[in-house]
Amino acid sequence: MRIIALVLMGAVACGSPQGRDEGSSEEATSGREHVTPEAQPAPEAQPAPEAQPAPEAQPAPEAQPAPQPQPQGPGSVRVTNTVGGQAAGGTVQLVDEAGEIVAEGSSGDTFEVPSGVYFVVGTVTEPTVLLDTPTRRSDVPVRVSAGEVAEAFVDHPRSLVRFRVLRSGRPVRRWRLELRRRGWEQTVTVEPSDEYIPLTPGRYDGTVVLGTTRVEVQDVVLQADARQDLPIRVQ
Repeated sequence: MRIIALVLMGAVACGSPQGRDEGSSEEATSGREHVTPEAQPAPEAQPAPEAQPAPEAQPAPEAQPAPQPQPQGPGSVRVTNTVGGQAAGGTVQLVDEAGEIVAEGSSGDTFEVPSGVYFVVGTVTEPTVLLDTPTRRSDVPVRVSAGEVAEAFVDHPRSLVRFRVLRSGRPVRRWRLELRRRGWEQTVTVEPSDEYIPLTPGRYDGTVVLGTTRVEVQDVVLQADARQDLPIRVQ
């Protein structure tokens, strides 16, 4: 019996502290204000990014036509001297790029030559057309193509001049003027005339012959495409 009583007492002693803890916990809880946190607003929805247009498709490059083969074979070229813009007589030559003469004949002739690039050379042979009968090479070459006829011109500039020799301010009736164009070795001789004389334009030096007297003159300038009356004054 004594053993049972001790067990009961131990049970009572173990249950008492639990009751005190519960009561204290309730009291502590009731003594504090319970605050419920405010609800935060949901973040605004961001607009979806606009769709970017797809890049335009680039057209495929057009196919280049294959180069056509150049026709081979001879061609023809007609070569003409001109003076003052008019066709003139004389002789002509066709010269290749190496400087070799490949054809020659009269002004206005047509030559058949291998296709290629050529220079033309013309000489005026009639003194009534140009007193100094010049030879001139064209500045621009001519291209001769196979099966075609090209045209080439050698243009000779011209000045029309009439000289008067004055001695002590008075006209001299009998005289002879020997002219040398600068840069040329050729000398032309002019005598008194009422006609205008055709000469190649440029700067000339010369000698006036008055019987046995010879008078040197310089800087006689003949202008292109002009008609001039030039006095030559001597002492």
